Amino acid sequence: MLNYQLFPRSVAITPEIQNIVDCFQLEYEKIDSDRKGNRK
Repeated sequence: MLNYQLFPRSVAITPEIQNIVDCFQLEYEKIDSDRKGNRK
């Protein structure tokens, strides 16, 4: 699961920001630092 927090909190999540988050969510399995094989 992708966890993120937008700063400052007073800023709403715009469609542009949501598109960026969605992009990361689609590729999460490739970038997850805790997935098997990434730990040494």
